[in-house]
Amino acid sequence: MFHKYSCLAENRRYAQKPFQIIPLFLRDIISTLQKFAETMMTENEITYQIRGAIYDVYKKLGPGLLESVYEEAMVYELNKRGLNVERQIDVPICYDGHLLKTGMRVDLLVEGKVIVELKSVQDMREVF
Repeated sequence: MFHKYSCLAENRRYAQKPFQIIPLFLRDIISTLQKFAETMMTENEITYQIRGAIYDVYKKLGPGLLESVYEEAMVYELNKRGLNVERQIDVPICYDGHLLKTGMRVDLLVEGKVIVELKSVQDMREVF
């Protein structure tokens, strides 16, 4: 005769009370999500790491290089700090229900939360 909970019959603990699996399973999921949430960085923590990376890159490379050089160095420095970095992400722009082909891109997207737009100039000019 087929028992309704035959797949659980091997484990006596669950065979006697099969609905205990659900609370134990949910407890494991909640525990895993709590651990994941504890490891997620806030935007302020990410920005702090980015500022440190910018300082290190500038200190090692100095001024006057191409933007692409600084981008490559920043990606290396941020990865070294354990941050997830995506490069040259397309930004879709929608106007009046129409998707514009602007070719707009984000230089760096760090941890899926912080956008870094790099600029390189030959010299700094006084604005005011």
